[in-house]
Amino acid sequence: MKKILVLYRELAGYFVASLNHLCSVHGVQADVVAYPVNKDAPFSFSFAEGITVTPKDQADLQNLKEKLNQGHYDLIFCGGWSDPDYMNLVKQSPKVTSLLGFDKQWLGTMRDVAAIIYLRLTATCHFDFAFVPGHEQKQFARRMGFRSDQIVEGAYACDEEVFESVFAAKQTNARTPRPRQIWFAGRYVHEKSVLEMFQYTAELLNGALADWELHCIGTGPLWNQRLIHPCIIHHGFVQPSEMQALIQMGEVFIMPSRYEPWAISVHEFATSGFALLLSDRIGSRFSFLKAGKNGLVFPYRDWKVFQSQLTTLCRLNSQELARMGTVSHELAIQVNRESWSQSLIAMMKRR
Repeated sequence: MKKILVLYRELAGYFVASLNHLCSVHGVQADVVAYPVNKDAPFSFSFAEGITVTPKDQADLQNLKEKLNQGHYDLIFCGGWSDPDYMNLVKQSPKVTSLLGFDKQWLGTMRDVAAIIYLRLTATCHFDFAFVPGHEQKQFARRMGFRSDQIVEGAYACDEEVFESVFAAKQTNARTPRPRQIWFAGRYVHEKSVLEMFQYTAELLNGALADWELHCIGTGPLWNQRLIHPCIIHHGFVQPSEMQALIQMGEVFIMPSRYEPWAISVHEFATSGFALLLSDRIGSRFSFLKAGKNGLVFPYRDWKVFQSQLTTLCRLNSQELARMGTVSHELAIQVNRESWSQSLIAMMKRR
């Protein structure tokens, strides 16, 4: 039986779903060390048999080091390079296959260049593989010094059982709701441009899109600054298991972030069959959005273009948006829990 050690920061529902699949379907055992759950995203987790989870502040690092040296594990999955304890465990276990998981985009800034130089010296040489979500992260990994055959894409897979069920429900919806529904899901933070999104979407809801509503899932530091508007509904944090009934009548998903390394919510709503409107700072747009086919991209901070493109999408009839949603779904299901699991199994075999 294969055994892996997972060194992670904040667990999220999509990661736990993928890990559960790996362990329950493929008979892998996983010891997980992780940070506390983020208070802005208080997921309620259920773990498959074979998974043990230890909070980072309770982990016996010396015992883990001894297990690694004794060949107890077939793989170390290290989520990022920022935790010195995690990095030390990897550095002290050169005989164990190790992967570095991250979602940092390559933006070509001076900060990126400095990070590349630092990581080439301190991280790259200690890992056998880089496990990244998509195109832009692959560029970062290559600049870190990972060879093409060491870079594996598909590091983030949404919980497709939940969102496939949304897509299936949308296929049987016999009516277009009134008002029609635009959706956003993410933390209420400046990086996601939520305050600007509320402002500029509200202008449309007051005029050209008067027969639409904006529904928002999430919470965060800007919750108390959210715009209170009769056509903007703030649902707060929602557990994945509650999503189907909530979002199945939606048609358009928007994500206007100023910086978003990946945005798993794009994968979730694409799987659910939504047309997409994304800023050009969203990392997952390369995987899940074909402009003009299943949505549109707008330049970050160009709110006039945002409004114009949102209006263009919302003026389509439900059949046209449903066809876009089918394209979204077809792109999204190419990355799933099974492909994620197979990537890890292959890494264990390839070293």
